[in-house]
Amino acid sequence: MNVLSSLLNLAALKGIFNYHPKCKRIDLTHLCFADDLLIFYKPLIDSISGVTAVLEVFYFMSGLKLNVRKSKIFVAGLTTAQCNIISETTGFKLDKLLVRYLGISLVTKKLTENDCLSLIDKIRARLNLWENKHLSFAGMLQLVHDVLFSLTNYWCRQVMLPRGVIKKVEQLCSRYFWKGADLPANRARVS
Repeated sequence: MNVLSSLLNLAALKGIFNYHPKCKRIDLTHLCFADDLLIFYKPLIDSISGVTAVLEVFYFMSGLKLNVRKSKIFVAGLTTAQCNIISETTGFKLDKLLVRYLGISLVTKKLTENDCLSLIDKIRARLNLWENKHLSFAGMLQLVHDVLFSLTNYWCRQVMLPRGVIKKVEQLCSRYFWKGADLPANRARVS
């Protein structure tokens, strides 16, 4: 990946492809995550050809090739015709920029409650699996502590969760602990 990284940076400096307008000031051409790669460039035919040429050089040097079926292209501010031309040129599928990495939404702004719906859905799915099990309070507490709070803590290590999401997680855990299911409580046993 270091070779590909160097090739992309060098190609952008030489003008083989144009920087994305939001990335030019900091000379950002790409981001690498483990085995994932995001390439940022200006959506012009020349830039698309330049990035494709850099990838071809990398293919020739390393023997590694992108899987076109798993690759996607994200565009903003272009017409449908321009998007179709880009998709046909690259062979990649067009997609919306709702990018998740290791289950967490990658967004440029502060996370909203809608961005965290997958966390709430995962917690609800776990609760639905445990709903019919007849567990003691100690068993339910252990599940809440070790499984549900671990899911939430994983997210909290990556991003700042909105207060509403944290309240919802606590509400779901409390409902499960006291009612054994995601049912609204009539009265709380403790304050």
